Amino acid sequence: MTDRARRSSQPRPDGAGAAQPAGSDGATESVGSQRGRRTRRSGTAYDVALKHSDPTSLNPEYIVFTGGPVDQEPGRTSRLTWTKGRWRPITDREAHAVFWRRKAARLKRLYADREKNKAALDRLPATLEEALAEIPDELPPWDATRSVITAMLPERLLAYAAAYADIQECSLPQLIELALWRMVSNGVPKPNDFKAEYVAMRQRTYQIDREERLQATADDEDDD
Repeated sequence: MTDRARRSSQPRPDGAGAAQPAGSDGATESVGSQRGRRTRRSGTAYDVALKHSDPTSLNPEYIVFTGGPVDQEPGRTSRLTWTKGRWRPITDREAHAVFWRRKAARLKRLYADREKNKAALDRLPATLEEALAEIPDELPPWDATRSVITAMLPERLLAYAAAYADIQECSLPQLIELALWRMVSNGVPKPNDFKAEYVAMRQRTYQIDREERLQATADDEDDD
């Protein structure tokens, strides 16, 4: 890898590195596909299809309607959306609406197939209605029991993060916790702005690596 390519592939805190303009040579990639299949198309712009973090909670089959005015709360029975002119951070009300929708959808999915989910249902109330009634009417306190999540991240990015945590003398979960807190404490950007920044990041990492491998392969073939 050349010094120039090595510098450009490293993450930079200033967010520099704009997305390639449409029509530039790049790759089209679908994020979250079952096998992570990637397609390289000459003459097309690099693009990324963002995937919702919890599709179950947006599946009409599992969305729970209570029949009351609370169903009209933004995020309660449909995806929370960005509105023009928004500058404020996520509110407690918005966070709870999505929190409730996700938990309710998971419960409805469990109770929909009692035989398959018997082990999990043995620890829950007898009916879905009783289980829904146990979902808190407010957000959990900050010092509540922590949840375990599974996130697939690039091993190289985790290596950078682990080195950062090393310098800060903290754990990787503490590093992620602080990053998430900073994010939700600030205003919510336009989805298009978020996607543009994400695409730019992918261009400066994944795409550069692929292009270097393709070039190395081409050079090897030329040598042969």
